[in-house]
Amino acid sequence: MNKFVIVFLAFLMVSSLTPLSFGERLGPADAPLGVLRDFVISVKFLDAYFGTEGNKIEVAPGDKNVPFTVVMSNVGTQDITGIKGKLSLPAAYQSPSGRGVAMMADNDQKASAGNTFALTFFVDVSELAPIKDYSGTVDLTFSRLRESGERSENFPFTFKLTGDSIVNLRPISGPLTSIINNNVIIEISNAGSAPLNNVDIVLQNDQTSVASTSSSVTNLENVIFDQTHWDVGTIKPQSSVTFSLKVFVPETIKNEPLHLPMTISYYDAHGELETVTRVTDFYINGLVDPSIYGVKVIDLSGKQTVIGEILNEGNSDGLFGFVTLKPSINIFQICQI
Repeated sequence: MNKFVIVFLAFLMVSSLTPLSFGERLGPADAPLGVLRDFVISVKFLDAYFGTEGNKIEVAPGDKNVPFTVVMSNVGTQDITGIKGKLSLPAAYQSPSGRGVAMMADNDQKASAGNTFALTFFVDVSELAPIKDYSGTVDLTFSRLRESGERSENFPFTFKLTGDSIVNLRPISGPLTSIINNNVIIEISNAGSAPLNNVDIVLQNDQTSVASTSSSVTNLENVIFDQTHWDVGTIKPQSSVTFSLKVFVPETIKNEPLHLPMTISYYDAHGELETVTRVTDFYINGLVDPSIYGVKVIDLSGKQTVIGEILNEGNSDGLFGFVTLKPSINIFQICQI
C-alpha cells in the first residue's frame, strides 16, 4: 500500500511538471505569442523610437549622435539585472564611433517584475536616408535574480525616420503707424522636413503673459488687437501660410519696436503635442497728419497772395513741409469774388 501511494504521487508530480520540462505550449492553443507561448518569456518588447525614455524627438537625415530608445517590459515573475542590448539597424544608420562598430547600450538599474525599462543607444543618420519606416532588431541579454548565468532574447521591430519641423514667424506687412488701424499680415513657415499638423497660434497679450516677459514688450498692454487666436491647419515641409489681424497703436507709442510673442501649438511627426514661442517684431512710426485751414487771399503790395495755416494732427514731427497750389474750378471762382 505504501509503495502504491509513493508511485501515484510520483506520477502526479511528473505530470504537473511535464509541460515546463518538455516545452509544451501553456494555455489555450490560440493564445497570442508573447502572452502564453512555447517557452515562458521574461521580457516583452513595447516600442522603439528616436529620443530618450518618455521623450520622443524628430530626427532628420544627416543628424548625428541622436538617441534611439528601445522600451521593454519585464513580464516575468522575477526581477532582472545586468541588462545589455545590441542594436542592429539598416545601412543608413551607424554608430557615432564609426561604420562597423556595434551599437551597444546597457541599463544599470534593476528591472522589477511587471515594470518597464529602456535602453538608449546613439546613432548617426545618413544624409541620404529617406524619410520612411524601417526595420531593426535588438539583441538583449540579462540575468534573473537568484539565478546563475545569462538569458538572451531577440526582438524585431519597426521604427520611423520622421524628419524634423522648424517653425518661424516673420511679418509680411511693413511698419506700424500710431493712431490708425494697421492691417498686419504675418507669415508662419516650416523650414524643416516634417509637417506641422493642426497648427494653433495664440497672441500672448494678456496681463499674465505680458508680466512674465521682459520690460521690452510692456507696450503691448496699450495696443489693441482685433483677434488673438488663429487655427491655420497643417503646414507642409518647406512651405508657409499667412494670417492677418488689425492693430491699433495708441498715440503714446511711437518710434519704438513692438514685439508680439506668440505661442504656437502643433502635433509633430510622432503625433506628440508640441508648444513653442516665437516673437514677431514690428517698428512703430509716429503719425504725421498735416491739414490746411484758414486759407484766404490777401492783397500784399498790390499782389493777390494766398495764405493759410498748416496743422499737424499726428503725434510725430513733420519736417521740411511744402505746400503746392494746384488750379481747380473752386479756387478760381473763389479768387474771382
